[in-house]
Amino acid sequence: KEDIDFPVQEFQLQDEDILFLCSDGLHGLVSSEDLLTISRENNTNLQALCDTMIDVANEAGGKDNITIVALKYTK
Repeated sequence: KEDIDFPVQEFQLQDEDILFLCSDGLHGLVSSEDLLTISRENNTNLQALCDTMIDVANEAGGKDNITIVALKYTK
């Protein structure tokens, strides 16, 4: 069995923060600025947020599978 080495970064979450986990089909095709804008416009509906990000990635030429998970932290 091989050890997997990956960076770990800890940070404090604020109430209403949204975390994304996405595949390379989205990463690199949607800018950080667009991710922030989409997040702000859809912060009450995570399904709409994910759907919009997938649409934007496809419009930017997405040729790979696109997977995204959005989690909203609430106290």
